[in-house]
Amino acid sequence: MTIQLPPRRELPPEIKERMRPRLTQTRHRTWIGAAAAAALIVAGGIITVQTTRDDAEVPAPAQPAAKADIARCRTAFDNAGWRAKYALSFQARTVLLGTDGKICELGRSTATTVELGPATAVQTPSGLVMGVPPVRAKSMSARHTDPEKSLANWSPPTMITPDLFLVDASPNNVADSKLTLKFENHSVDLRWGDISRQGVPKDSFVSGDPNPASPVNVLARCLDNAIARRSSTGFEQDWRPGAMVRPGVLTAFNSKGEWGTCPIDPNGNAPASLDGTIAFGPIANHWAPLFHTEFSDGRFFLAGLVDSTVARVVLVSSDGAGTGQPAEIDHGSFAAVINLRAGTESKIRLYDINGTVVYDGPVKPA
Repeated sequence: MTIQLPPRRELPPEIKERMRPRLTQTRHRTWIGAAAAAALIVAGGIITVQTTRDDAEVPAPAQPAAKADIARCRTAFDNAGWRAKYALSFQARTVLLGTDGKICELGRSTATTVELGPATAVQTPSGLVMGVPPVRAKSMSARHTDPEKSLANWSPPTMITPDLFLVDASPNNVADSKLTLKFENHSVDLRWGDISRQGVPKDSFVSGDPNPASPVNVLARCLDNAIARRSSTGFEQDWRPGAMVRPGVLTAFNSKGEWGTCPIDPNGNAPASLDGTIAFGPIANHWAPLFHTEFSDGRFFLAGLVDSTVARVVLVSSDGAGTGQPAEIDHGSFAAVINLRAGTESKIRLYDINGTVVYDGPVKPA
């Protein structure tokens, strides 16, 4: 039996207009209210669903992710097919948002992978707080308050896109302190101790050199430690490695003429942060100290600066019985070590290019 359908008629324009939905951005998860939308296209009475967000779209202030950063994140995820939607440069870190909603935080020496899950916000070991903002939120601010130390209250830097917000909070906040997130028409108070910590940093060096003991990577580690500990101003500047003795100390300098040092522990690790940021003018007596320390086994370490007349630096014991190896000199800095016997101290001896001693005297505390 054949059913005869009536002739197909086109809908009047005013009916089509009332049926047309408003387009909103698609979102990959829910935070406050609905966070996903689609365009409903009406075609001859048949309704189809079409997403409106182009994966290639990069909202301000984000940028397209660099290939080198994507490669580091793929290694961290152990997923050669992982794709980045975009990247955010924020407080000496780069944060990549994946098309799968997963997040990769890159420092100079580490990569940390994060899955937000249903939480309002999570924190990473570096103190970065992140989450998905409310629908249509375009701006935000944050305030950290400590109920016992009002002087510790501050407003950490923030960044926001339609998909992600970032807050550069300190990882060392006390559990009962409060982080307040403010958006245009919404705010939320979070107890610091209730913000879930996500991610384990893995070695991933921006230099591309996989050796963690190389000077450039030791410096990268120290700079990343400075972020987490908030212990050094100017950590976002263009630091370069100088002389190093490992274990012991690494010297570093930047284009402003500032110098810093990074202690290296007896195991050869760099658990501390870049410290110092000292600007030097003319050097008196051919040298100036930056750092000194002594290990329990009698090894004494000294780092400092020398002027252009110095070609060799040697540490000698005060009793004359011991002499250290000639120190490395790099960009006008040196790092030296000597084994001292109990009851003795170190002296420093400087030679010029002809082997003439230009200074022979005690080590002055840095």
